[in-house]
Amino acid sequence: MKAPEPSRTRALRLGLAAFLGGMASLHLAMPKPFERMIPAWLPGDVVTWNLAATAAEGGSALLLSSRKTARAGGVAAAATFLTVWVANIQAAFDGGYPIKGPLGSKEVAWARVPLQVPMIWWALAVSRNARLIRSGRHDGEVGLTAAARPDGEVGLTAAARPDGEVGLTAAARPDGEVGLTAAARQDRT
Repeated sequence: MKAPEPSRTRALRLGLAAFLGGMASLHLAMPKPFERMIPAWLPGDVVTWNLAATAAEGGSALLLSSRKTARAGGVAAAATFLTVWVANIQAAFDGGYPIKGPLGSKEVAWARVPLQVPMIWWALAVSRNARLIRSGRHDGEVGLTAAARPDGEVGLTAAARPDGEVGLTAAARPDGEVGLTAAARQDRT
């Protein structure tokens, strides 16, 4: 017998699927703004990179739409968000996106950098929940902590469980150094 999926867990999974499906649709319907955001240092054509992003987002959404493939969908979504995060960091250091208007500003570019972290956490939480439901050990625990120190260092930690079963830590220092640490323990059952 299949373990029931808690309503909050289902909402997290399907909400992420809808978000990624919507983004994939936008990449197809309005490709030019997304193509302009692709870092210049990437080899190849921006159209191809945009289509790859569309496939990654759409594929993640499809995987997340089913309980059976939700764990893989969460991992795929996290990988997609990490890739986008690198592009966001690059755009912030470059002074913004090559888009006309306020959405291309350096302020928007810097604002997008920390906003990517909760999306990565969301994807990892969905993946973890899917694994725990399948194993019958779902406890619904998730966590997100943010901290700022007097020396200007800012940190964000996301953990699916307090024992560190899945974790993601991001930190930014005033000197411009940015760090990311991700950890996951394999299920040993």
